[in-house]
Amino acid sequence: MVSNYTNPENITRIYEFIQWENEITNSMMGNMIVFAIFIILFIAMKRFPTKSAFAAASFISMIIAVFLRVLGIVHPLVVLATILLTAISGIMLMMDKER
Repeated sequence: MVSNYTNPENITRIYEFIQWENEITNSMMGNMIVFAIFIILFIAMKRFPTKSAFAAASFISMIIAVFLRVLGIVHPLVVLATILLTAISGIMLMMDKER
């Protein structure tokens, strides 16, 4: 399979490099960064209860997704998905505390 990748031209800042990578991967690089950060944070926080680890990982991922969306690197649906995950985890934590 032959791919036609453009050569990076006049890249002097990290932001330009990330935009170039995102262009080559058809806008999937930013989305995968958010997903990888969520998985890494969730595994790192497994010393806490699962619901708390899920809530913390989804909240931090949401903040990063919003930041990357402002930069134009992440698709808006990824931001929406992280907001929904944060809301679901918040509801799960509130339901757990009611018991």
